Amino acid sequence: TIKEKINNLNNYKIQNDLNNYAILVHSLKSDSRYLGFTKLADICLQHELKSKENDMTYINNNFNLLLDEVKKVFNIVIRYMN
Repeated sequence: TIKEKINNLNNYKIQNDLNNYAILVHSLKSDSRYLGFTKLADICLQHELKSKENDMTYINNNFNLLLDEVKKVFNIVIRYMN
């Protein structure tokens, strides 16, 4: 479901729907912490906090950082599962 979560995060960002953005990035943060991906969890935490502060500038400027880390983690999980 990670691809769906990322698509939804992007849609919420585009729509400036920071309430749903915060909920979804919180979920991603929790999953990351559970699986031991602390760097991704830290990035998600910052996005969660900034979305609650209505800081679209931060979110827009750092969204690619979030995406890059998600892709890195996704690739690690795929390699591990294979």
